[in-house]
Amino acid sequence: MKRKKLNTNHLQMIYNISDDVYNGKLRRVEGVNILSENIKEHKSGSHGMYIDDYKYLRDAIPYGRNMGKDILDCFLRNITNEYGLDALRNALISTYKHIINYYNKTQIKQNSDRKIGKYYADKYNIDLDFSERIFENIYDDNEEVYINLININSNLSDASGKYLTKPKKIITSSRYERNIKTSVSALKAAGYRCELNNNHVTFIRKTNNQPYTEPHHLVPMKYQKQFKVDLDVENNIVSLCSTCHNKLHYGKNFEKDLKTLYESHKHLLEMAGIYITFQELLSMYD
Repeated sequence: MKRKKLNTNHLQMIYNISDDVYNGKLRRVEGVNILSENIKEHKSGSHGMYIDDYKYLRDAIPYGRNMGKDILDCFLRNITNEYGLDALRNALISTYKHIINYYNKTQIKQNSDRKIGKYYADKYNIDLDFSERIFENIYDDNEEVYINLININSNLSDASGKYLTKPKKIITSSRYERNIKTSVSALKAAGYRCELNNNHVTFIRKTNNQPYTEPHHLVPMKYQKQFKVDLDVENNIVSLCSTCHNKLHYGKNFEKDLKTLYESHKHLLEMAGIYITFQELLSMYD
């Protein structure tokens, strides 16, 4: 049965509750209960996913399902009005990542999300170097244009959307070949911001006039032989400022930061066929 369309009051309530949960004013379970009591047309599971989707938008993390054009529009509009253009930029990065990941998984194009994202990017002149490609050319009538964009992620073996399964060439006993294009794509997808803290200050890189961040393989490449799938994929690469990057490699008390990255990227790792617990990951950093 087709899900009943949300009215304006319901949409605003979902935003308000999701925002309160995100800001720590409500626990997630409390937010779900309030929405379930007031929006009985939808199951409680949907309410929980709305709350989660909002968090993903705020944190520039791809949401996993199609939330619907009305709720996405409501979220983007309110985020812009209450938190400004930096917050909108994060939400558009989240939308970009969702479109790519959803296509990789299902081969289905997200026209509604694309149109809404493009509308807000154009309206507020959001400076995303990938915005024209993801929000416009990606759905050109020429299918090749779409496939070419998908392939900039360097996650795919071909246009079928399957992740690479052939391991990288071994350079030394502990070092594997890396694709620089994959790392560049991961930095672009993160908006050239530190994924541990978007507010970390960095400098402007000479080569592309973008904030300087560094790519980091969350599951280290030296453990490639333990996996049947390629670890050198965008879903396994995070964008970090130089300080956070070096802390993971050389600093004390890095475990909390590593766990933050693991929790925000766990679903992305699994989409790439990389299944690992946090304790297993932590042992790779000893």
